[in-house]
Amino acid sequence: GRYAGTFPAAIGNGFVSRTGTSVKLIDIQDDTKIQTTQTVPVGYHPKSRSVIILDGGLRIQPADDPGFVMKTPEDNVLLVSSADFNDLAGILGQGSQLLVRE
Repeated sequence: GRYAGTFPAAIGNGFVSRTGTSVKLIDIQDDTKIQTTQTVPVGYHPKSRSVIILDGGLRIQPADDPGFVMKTPEDNVLLVSSADFNDLAGILGQGSQLLVRE
């Protein structure tokens, strides 16, 4: 099926350069539970535990900060709210194509 949606986002230059093209979904990693054999300090939080990996090295990542739309992410990153990220992760599946529109 097809799904079209709009949501606030902070857009890296890698996404801007792909405007008008489709990008293939590679993987969805929802690492809400960190699994490691190393000792980590109490309160340690990695930069991002969940990610939607797209073709061409592009990634969609959730942002917990409500002011994320004012930030400039890395070139290959599209930041969306955590709620929108969860919606996208629930909608997208193997073989999904994302059309990048401005």
